[in-house]
Amino acid sequence: MRIVRGLLVVVLTILIANAAAAADTDTLESRRAAAERYMLTTLPLMLLDLEEAAVPRFLEGAERELYRRMMHETFVEMFTKDNQERLLIAPMVRHFTTAEIEAMNAFYTSPIGQSVLRKFGRYMADIQPAIMELVAQAIRRTMERWRPTE
Repeated sequence: MRIVRGLLVVVLTILIANAAAAADTDTLESRRAAAERYMLTTLPLMLLDLEEAAVPRFLEGAERELYRRMMHETFVEMFTKDNQERLLIAPMVRHFTTAEIEAMNAFYTSPIGQSVLRKFGRYMADIQPAIMELVAQAIRRTMERWRPTE
């Protein structure tokens, strides 16, 4: 019986120590470091996708490439360290754990993740107008039925 209790104490001690160690690894500093690594690997692809999506469809050939390069230069100017921190890193640190950010980074650095990342902006561009129209319709319908209590 003492052996069982002794083993139980050892197992519980190990479990508690592992849980404490895991909790210690999810700090604001570790989240920020993971988010910065994530941005280093994903931001360039996101910007390429944004650049391509922002080029007017009627432009072709050399004009299209010139416009895309100018868009790239503009994005590089706009995505300063301060803007990256404010728009991308700080919200990521607020909403995700270190493990979640590391998992996203592992996925988006994989070949399939890179493919998804390159397509995501175009996907969002395809669905966003319809989603926004549905939201606008929902707001209109709700306002038509709205009868505030007095």
